[in-house]
Amino acid sequence: MVATNWILLAIVAVLAILIVAIVAITAALKKAEEPSLDEKLEKTREASENLKTAIEELKSAIEELNSAWNSYEDSVNALDKLTKGS
Repeated sequence: MVATNWILLAIVAVLAILIVAIVAITAALKKAEEPSLDEKLEKTREASENLKTAIEELKSAIEELNSAWNSYEDSVNALDKLTKGS
């Protein structure tokens, strides 16, 4: 009976060690899947460049809109002068 208890205790200890090993391996694999700091930095740089490009395109679009608005105002003023006979 004493030998049986020791065998059961040994089995439980081995199972506990296996569980700890599985948890450690799982944690290591999960850590390995995470991108490195260099990869995160590169993605941030790419996002920054994309944002810079989008801002430049927005600035150009605003300038074009401003130019179109000025042309519209010039046309309205010209039509106003024509209708008033000046």
